[in-house]
Amino acid sequence: MGTSIPASNNVVRYCPLGSLAGDRATRSAFQLHPGSATRRPDTYLSVYWLEFLGGEDRREQLDRLRAFIKGSPYKDPKLGAKGRLAVLNVARTITEVSPRLGGTGLTITHEPRGEKPKDPHSGIHGYGFNEVGEEIAAHLAEIASEQLYPAKV
Repeated sequence: MGTSIPASNNVVRYCPLGSLAGDRATRSAFQLHPGSATRRPDTYLSVYWLEFLGGEDRREQLDRLRAFIKGSPYKDPKLGAKGRLAVLNVARTITEVSPRLGGTGLTITHEPRGEKPKDPHSGIHGYGFNEVGEEIAAHLAEIASEQLYPAKV
């Protein structure tokens, strides 16, 4: 597991059009993939550390993140014109979600996939594929729906 992201910072999850309902994110954007014959199961939810790439304000931070994803050498999603970037504050997310996990707690860590370029890839750890995991995904979607931004500008 990577290093913890400061509580005052934020992480971003890309929500493609199919994971949105009007102007809200749905639980499907925050569900872990259970795996298949061609894909390993997710052990954490992939997100991006918003402040990692710098930027003076939220607009500049998101612009830098969009540029990173677009030019990334890693297997990042292609940002769709109708997709959204959902912002989650680390402290709020951990504080609101951890009690639902029965004391095991949620962690949000930096999970870089390489050094060149600097990689903001991170992970939300601590929930799985069970009923509680479904509740957590739904709650993450509620929190994230408060701060949705266009994936493409």
